[in-house]
Amino acid sequence: MTLDDPYAECIAEASTAPSAGPMYRLQPIVDLLDDHIVAYELLAGKAVCPEWRMPEWRNWYAVLGRIIPKVLETLSASTVVYVNLDADQVLDDVIREHVWGFVSPRCGLEWTERFCSPEQYHEAIRLFLDFKASGVPLAVDDLGSVGMDGLARVHAVNPDLCKIDWSFFRTHADRGPESLVGLCRHLSRTGAGVVIEGIETDQDMRMAIAAGARYGQGFHFPGLLRSHAGATECDPQGPED
Repeated sequence: MTLDDPYAECIAEASTAPSAGPMYRLQPIVDLLDDHIVAYELLAGKAVCPEWRMPEWRNWYAVLGRIIPKVLETLSASTVVYVNLDADQVLDDVIREHVWGFVSPRCGLEWTERFCSPEQYHEAIRLFLDFKASGVPLAVDDLGSVGMDGLARVHAVNPDLCKIDWSFFRTHADRGPESLVGLCRHLSRTGAGVVIEGIETDQDMRMAIAAGARYGQGFHFPGLLRSHAGATECDPQGPED
């Protein structure tokens, strides 16, 4: 598939001009008990971040087909990279074809929240389960955010990871870990690893552990910025999505 302009021009610029910013970022998902990185969430960087239009999203997932193999070459064989995908995107035939081209047991999908009709929702479940049946790891994102019922998505696809949204964590941060124990316990009983997003300090990390989460993600854990050419630098600020 040929990339549509002006998006193709943006990617070409990113590959030759470091000043255009990183092409993508890798935000680590960290084991809170021993501090090792178990996975990364791959996010579009400033140079090529798509807007909320389907043609650009289609091009982004086409580009991921070239990015993902190079990313995996630089990581340990046990590290999984997760790519975001919402219901609209998984239902799009063009995007789904691109995604099938790069997912694997080492490249999983993170189902992000997006309002859709009941019919679309049930079809999205079927499609995510198709990926899971092929050995693709699944994560459910945005649990606790305002919008669709994230717990329903968890029980529908039985993901490998359940990610408690940063906004939910920040809302409950002043109330102590007891306010999060019930949700973490419920999610753990599904067999999924529980990730708390929005960890910014040592205190946040201690609270997440006390609440029962095994994994964490946030500004407290430096990420990686990468250009199209593969240059890498530390990203202390984390993602900008």
